[in-house]
Amino acid sequence: MERIMRKLGRTGLAVLLSVGAFLLLRYTGPVGDRVRSGIDVCLRVMIPSLFCFLILSEFARQTGVLTPLLRPLDRILHRILKLPEGSTTLFFFALIGGYPAGSRLLSDTVRENGLSAGDADRLLPFFVFAGPSYLLGGVGIPLFHQSGFGVILILSQLLATLVMAFLFLRLGPPIPQIKAPPKRESVSAALTLSVAKAARTMASICGFILLFHAALTFLPTGWRGEAPTLYTALCGFLEVTEGVSACSLLPPHAALIAACGITAWGGCCIWLQIAAVLQGSGISLRRTLLLRLPYVLLSTAFCILLSRLPVFRLSEATSLQSNIPLQQSAPSRLADLSLVLLCFLLIYLIEKKKEHQT
Repeated sequence: MERIMRKLGRTGLAVLLSVGAFLLLRYTGPVGDRVRSGIDVCLRVMIPSLFCFLILSEFARQTGVLTPLLRPLDRILHRILKLPEGSTTLFFFALIGGYPAGSRLLSDTVRENGLSAGDADRLLPFFVFAGPSYLLGGVGIPLFHQSGFGVILILSQLLATLVMAFLFLRLGPPIPQIKAPPKRESVSAALTLSVAKAARTMASICGFILLFHAALTFLPTGWRGEAPTLYTALCGFLEVTEGVSACSLLPPHAALIAACGITAWGGCCIWLQIAAVLQGSGISLRRTLLLRLPYVLLSTAFCILLSRLPVFRLSEATSLQSNIPLQQSAPSRLADLSLVLLCFLLIYLIEKKKEHQT
């Protein structure tokens, strides 16, 4: 019976691949347009909001430079939230880095025997959330033209994370202290390693974004006008940036709540990115996915409460922007010069590391 089911599964997969190949050939133009829009999202939103934070988080973990500064906060989080000692640096960069940053930090820690895979399973639900840079620069300002609504999204998801951690990390035995990496890297080695890891992570993220943008070609476009709520929900369930863009079809207050729910969920695209980051570490996504629904509901509840505060009150006259990716800034000679200098610095550090190794 198991053999028959396996054979049926392979046959079904072959049929799906054949149908996919036919659709790609039949709709080459629309798929190409969607892929180009995905490239635009990667270049204008995801890379600017995530790449540098991925480098900084890995650099801080490899060198341990922030450990003394964060030690007082480490004790507070351990006593209140029951986060394990030594986890504050990871939690801090997961908080500011965005969806895959925390999962990557946890998987690297497990691979270096600083944490068991089972304990990382318990921590992962509270290390995956949208980064402030994306919520401000990729949602709040482009969609609502005001940073205040990005602040609502940040506070909603931060409060939901803290409440969920307070409720669930107290269940079960305490998580042991996270061990530091067995070998602290030099500044030059840590920088080159951090850039390389961040580049690999960004390549994986952008690859999944392009795949899902191509798949979204086949969503009925008529739903945008006939059933905007359903269209927004489907887009948000599959891919976060496309779901946030579709929020412009809704009234302002509904758009804010929908954007909060979509960014709290992250989209199937994000979960595949996280699965790719966790591959080989032994960390399971099962617990995290089970706790995601209460996390989304709690984030949305906080969003509704915060949006009613006078300082954040959203007018129904607010106009929404449907083109979510940020406008490209004018070329800057200073920025070009800075990029060139950074490239030379990176090359110098790589050569210096080679000389040290020889």
